[in-house]
Amino acid sequence: MRCANCRRENQSGAAFCASCGKRLQLACPSCSAPLAAGDRFCSACGHALASASERDGVGAAAVDALRRRATVMFCDLSGYTALNEAFDPEEVEPIMSRIKADATSIVEAFGGLVNQFVGDEVMALFGIPVAHGDDAVRAVLAAQRLHRALDPLAADVLARSGMHIALHTAINTGLLLGRRRDDREGRYTITGDAVNTCARLLKLAGPDDIVVGASTRRLLAARFETVALAPARVKGKAHPLTPYRVIRERSSDERARAEQSQRRRFVGRAAELRRLRELVEAVAQREGGRALYVRGEPGIGKSALVSELRHIAREQGFTCCAAQVLDFGVGRGRDAMSALCASLLDIDASQADEQYRRTAIDEAVDAGWLTPAQRAFADDLLALPPRDELSAIYEAMDDAARRLGKQQTLADLVCRRAETERLLLVVEDAHWADAQTVGYLSQLSRLAAEGAAQLLLALTSRSDDEPLARGLELPAETTTTIDLGPLLADEARALCHELQADDAARCIDRAGGHPLFLEQLVLSAELDADGDAQSVPGSIEAIVLARFDKLPKQDRDGLQAAAVLGQRFALDALRWVSGDDAFSCDTLVSRDLVVAEAADYRFSHALLQEAIYGALVLARRRAMHQRAAEWFASRDLALTAEHLERAEDEGAPHAFLQAARERLRQLSYDD
Repeated sequence: MRCANCRRENQSGAAFCASCGKRLQLACPSCSAPLAAGDRFCSACGHALASASERDGVGAAAVDALRRRATVMFCDLSGYTALNEAFDPEEVEPIMSRIKADATSIVEAFGGLVNQFVGDEVMALFGIPVAHGDDAVRAVLAAQRLHRALDPLAADVLARSGMHIALHTAINTGLLLGRRRDDREGRYTITGDAVNTCARLLKLAGPDDIVVGASTRRLLAARFETVALAPARVKGKAHPLTPYRVIRERSSDERARAEQSQRRRFVGRAAELRRLRELVEAVAQREGGRALYVRGEPGIGKSALVSELRHIAREQGFTCCAAQVLDFGVGRGRDAMSALCASLLDIDASQADEQYRRTAIDEAVDAGWLTPAQRAFADDLLALPPRDELSAIYEAMDDAARRLGKQQTLADLVCRRAETERLLLVVEDAHWADAQTVGYLSQLSRLAAEGAAQLLLALTSRSDDEPLARGLELPAETTTTIDLGPLLADEARALCHELQADDAARCIDRAGGHPLFLEQLVLSAELDADGDAQSVPGSIEAIVLARFDKLPKQDRDGLQAAAVLGQRFALDALRWVSGDDAFSCDTLVSRDLVVAEAADYRFSHALLQEAIYGALVLARRRAMHQRAAEWFASRDLALTAEHLERAEDEGAPHAFLQAARERLRQLSYDD
């Protein structure tokens, strides 16, 4: 087994690395859950695990492979050659071991996978083996943290030798084929133009630069500020390659404005907008605080609706403070409640300067928003070390006392601001909230119900992972819940009014009323010179595969078989194609991926079927079409021929001829 820290290959069954002493942890290659030695199946997802004999090649199954749009990151050390020249190998080795250990822990914290170390170069994957829907963003955030993690080492090298060392990183997104090298190792052989392009981009990155390709930049536009560097001719590329340097992460307000500028005009949702205006008006008239809870599937329009709420509230003189609950890579000071506290203190999110933040806290005390005794709790909320005069008292508190103190400090800050001004607090993605964040949100909702007359609290959540089930308290008498569904037909037509009628009709049909799907299809059709929007845009594919990857393996296999059969399918046919005679669609129905219709099932969105089908490795896709042809051989000659054609079977022409003859016979009988 290979050590994730130093990459040493250890003996089978070893618990600790013989080289660096780190614990060797087995992980499921399907879902990355921890495994125990001897496990035959993953307890989290049910994936069948290879035995030792299988890993040695005895009865080994076919190698797993993934075909999908994902993000690759290359990172290496600028100054590595000079470092080896100036230092003894025994001095260089600890530096490189530290960098590799940091890279592994940081990449994994952001949901990625360190795929390979080659010399001083790190290759990491985001979206393989598990997609998250925002893998490009995760890659950049991981790169930023990895660069900062090098600072202490770089300072030490500079002090000892006068040499400057720094990381430089390239990130690119595109269609990749990942083939597993070892079932327990979980590492992949990666093929795709995006990898080659990323390697070329790395050569164009200067010390401490993070550069991205054009496809990645489009995915980051709302989250990060980038600047184009000079186009360069690179080996193997027909056209000059333009790298984009990442400058900084945008503040929450800047992100909201950027997302708004990228979105099309807001259409539809008339009933929901009317309820938003009623809520804002009630709080503005001091009829009491209110809470808004918006639920819906990913991309259904929760953020867009909340953006409209901000606009409506600002027109009524509200101050808007916002935060987002993250499901990955959350460091101290970056969690939702810390971000909300910073927003309430009017702190620019891009400012990390310690004195700037302390000054903001002091100004809040002077304004009466906080008491002097709450300075220590506010410091902690903003990830600042306690002040000298308060450090002894604060360090003497236990964790429970600190937690309660921070919660009360945030609540008091909200109440005191809401005494003199109308206040809108927006917390998005509450479905990711941990128990501590749920406690904060519950207290804020109670404030809106009981004490803060000028407070409007707005939360968004996915409907399939509600924080209500984990103890979130939302008083019914002061909470308005909006469950967002698909757009109405007229609303969908309004969203794509600029397209030709045929293109618009095709986009509307494929999107199934899903706003984000429709928006991306319209954009794709407009960007295509031929007006052809047959492929699934990467943004949609990312959302679909993020949902797909959360399913147990049995359901993933079943959904792939269903995708081969088409938008509508019979359960018996699915069982035959998947090879699972006992397969049930219950989980797929409960997750709103498929819909039961009489004796058949259909995908809830045409784009779900298209994205899952498109992510099938071609060899597996052909094999499944072959199975489907076998199923239909005695049932439907036309479908048999179509599946044989997609399986690239030599018998497809003959099958089409048989189907045509059968159709002619039917027509003659009809006559």
